[in-house]
Amino acid sequence: MRIIHTADWHLGKTLYGKNRGEEEIKALGFLKKFIEENDVEVLIIAG
Repeated sequence: MRIIHTADWHLGKTLYGKNRGEEEIKALGFLKKFIEENDVEVLIIAG
């Protein structure tokens, strides 16, 4: 069974006053693609 664990995304927060929304969308897109291409069965998002 393939499992991915990720944490501390801080969605919706700013970094040094910069909105990270576009960066977050790209990262989630990368994660989705990785999961699909690698037959990941479980995604754990902690924190």
